[in-house]
Amino acid sequence: MPDSQIFTYVIIPLLIFVARVTDVTLGTIRVILVSKGLKYIAPIVGFFEVLIWLIAIGQIMNNLTNYLS
Repeated sequence: MPDSQIFTYVIIPLLIFVARVTDVTLGTIRVILVSKGLKYIAPIVGFFEVLIWLIAIGQIMNNLTNYLS
């Protein structure tokens, strides 16, 4: 299935989009937590934010030949 055109041109870009939306949402939640004084929970949220960001960027780097994703 990874060789199919649907996976390359539809699934991967959608997964990257969802990962970035989740990443930005977690970043916003982390800033809110810090501003409310919950400085012990914020690093945990930040860890998952960075993890999702790395996965998304990794997929982008693996698909640099695909201009649509």
